[in-house]
Amino acid sequence: MSEWEPKPKIRGSAFNAGLVCSGSVFLAQQSAEEGIDSDNQYTKVGTIGHRYLELRIKHGATEAEDYLDDLKVEQPFRVELCGLWDWLEEAAFLPALSCAEAEARGVSLITEYALSYQAGPVTITGTLDLISVDEAKTHATVCDWKFYNRPEMLPPITADMQMLAYAVGAAKALGVESVSVYRVLCYHQRFAVFHLDAEILKIAAEAVEEEATGIWNTRNVLRPGAQCRGCFQAPRCPALDGAAKAVETTEIAPYVGGHITSAEDVCRFLIAVPLVERRISEGLDAARRYVEAHGPITDPASGMIWGPESRKQDEIVDAGGCLAHLQAETSEAAALEAMSTTKGAMERALKAAKRRPAARAEFFAELREQGLIERNQTRPRWEWRKPRRSRDGD
Repeated sequence: MSEWEPKPKIRGSAFNAGLVCSGSVFLAQQSAEEGIDSDNQYTKVGTIGHRYLELRIKHGATEAEDYLDDLKVEQPFRVELCGLWDWLEEAAFLPALSCAEAEARGVSLITEYALSYQAGPVTITGTLDLISVDEAKTHATVCDWKFYNRPEMLPPITADMQMLAYAVGAAKALGVESVSVYRVLCYHQRFAVFHLDAEILKIAAEAVEEEATGIWNTRNVLRPGAQCRGCFQAPRCPALDGAAKAVETTEIAPYVGGHITSAEDVCRFLIAVPLVERRISEGLDAARRYVEAHGPITDPASGMIWGPESRKQDEIVDAGGCLAHLQAETSEAAALEAMSTTKGAMERALKAAKRRPAARAEFFAELREQGLIERNQTRPRWEWRKPRRSRDGD
């Protein structure tokens, strides 16, 4: 059997990763061609969310809900999707959210548009989740749904090569003069937008071609780094596997990966585990002390930094008072279901009661004003993250 050869194609969703590690793009391509399933719980949730939105836009709530019924989707995610739709209607930043609405406003609507165009030696492919084109056929609005739990890992939208590639592709495919691309964070109910006129589209097209050509020309280069923690191809990456083999494992000898073939080896491994766990714990403490003395460290491959990060978070001060307010806003049953009395539990109860985003925000503002919840600094979390940047809507 001949050795697999990469094809000069880049999926828009792999573009940003390819800027850090070119080879990851083609590992994903190989996995797809060989039928290797790279799906996980996060990609499956994203697939369901995208299909729900497509059905709701094209056919309405009943067909979208029937789809969730067929898949036996659990109630918490159904509530999230309904809350997302309420927010989309309330925020009203898109030209239209249904075919009927589009017709009334004189715009055309396209869902799940398969994109493919040439950028130098590379074919750019992808799926545009939602496109609307104005009546004059001169401007297109492109929307990309993101079911991400960690939006801070995304680049600013003006530097997001996936979004630029989609904007350029939409302009080429539809023959429009300008494009507005919206990156919608579905869980967080907020968006970033980039408006590209004819001149900016020309610059974007040049950037897409230049970066795509660079990725193709370095297609065999794999760069292990902090980004590998979120890469779906990590389990089959030869460079990462090589890095793992270089890690000293004498403490858990003879185990070096794969199957264990004897009871004696199992016993030796299990006895050694606490030693390895202690070494890891001591190493993390040493790493934290170094950062506290010298400042965060930067991974040269991804540009990500590692160090402590605190966040502002609402904390319950008066649980009884919060439940009383929640009962008044929803029902006794809903309040009892939220007996864990976390902000998340109350948020879910409000969403289930069809309270819109603005009403939910007002509810929590009132609790804050009455001293029932307080916004406090969380304990620092030590983790890899993107460098801080100014917010651009995300």
